[in-house]
Amino acid sequence: MALTGDGGDKGVAVEASTHPKSQAESTIAPVQGAGQLVMRQAMAEGASNWEATEKKEAYGGPEDQIDGEVDMDDVAFIELEPEEEDPAAESQWKMLGRYYAQRIPNADQLFERMNVVWQLRTGMTYVPLKDNFFIITFYSKGDFNFVSRGGPWIFKGYPLLVAPFIGAARPSETILNSVPVWTRIYDVQWNKQTQAMGRALGGTLGKGLEVDIDEARQGLNEYLRVRVELPLNRRLQTKITTRVKGKDDLETYELKYERVPYFCFKCGFIGHEKEGVREGDTGVGQIRVQYGVAHIATPEI
Repeated sequence: MALTGDGGDKGVAVEASTHPKSQAESTIAPVQGAGQLVMRQAMAEGASNWEATEKKEAYGGPEDQIDGEVDMDDVAFIELEPEEEDPAAESQWKMLGRYYAQRIPNADQLFERMNVVWQLRTGMTYVPLKDNFFIITFYSKGDFNFVSRGGPWIFKGYPLLVAPFIGAARPSETILNSVPVWTRIYDVQWNKQTQAMGRALGGTLGKGLEVDIDEARQGLNEYLRVRVELPLNRRLQTKITTRVKGKDDLETYELKYERVPYFCFKCGFIGHEKEGVREGDTGVGQIRVQYGVAHIATPEI
């Protein structure tokens, strides 16, 4: 094969044919006619299919070009045998992770940091997926339980969301959209600083996980402390308003969050960056509260 040029940096490949076609072989040439591209065929006698093709003047459907019966079914179906449980798979403690940020992290740095924070006894491995998702495999049940029940796990200000990996789920069904955060509810009446009140108030913010009540100091605290799964599709709340059934009086309780991941001081959403929020986005123009460091509390030791 030789490359010939036209005076510039372009060229065309020229190759001598080692097996030239005989006169009996067919040739296909595109010809424009009647607004359609038709195929002209010079063939040996007896080529009935090609002769029929040459006579077609209009395309009437698949049956015009397909030999035999046309199958228009567009769904492939198979009935599978039930799969048996694999006992060996239970020895691998897998978790799905999602780094919730508007940027792509350095995965090695992320999990090196998590390895230190988690203080793993037996180690882990991870496999990156798309959209900042990861499959994390732990080598012991203890490490798995510690990570799944703890958090929030934060790297460079943004949360690594985790949940048990469900192998039977489809990727399109995989959702990680909440982060566990200890929330302080301030100025609750002395006689209402109870587990029941904590669950009721925390439930207005998200899924309640735990109420921290020190029996020795119950009814003597400045705030109720509740651990809540905060939904990421809802801006941080700055207060809770309540009313007793049958009464008109309203009670308002201010909120602060411990170890809350980065949230936008303009729109109030976790994981957002102020520079990426435009006026009018997510109702920003209607915000009546001011987000800031006043809504962040120093974690209790």
